[in-house]
Amino acid sequence: LNESGTPAVCFGPGSIAQAHTADEWVEASEIEACARVLTDFSRRFLRS
Repeated sequence: LNESGTPAVCFGPGSIAQAHTADEWVEASEIEACARVLTDFSRRFLRS
């Protein structure tokens, strides 16, 4: 998206360097933290 001039954000748990590799893994605590952030974002977005 950025290459086409569309602003975008890459967000998620884990390391981007390891994302979509054969041995990709993520700590459970990182998934939990990501879920909290996305839940908070969604609630704020839906209120606006």
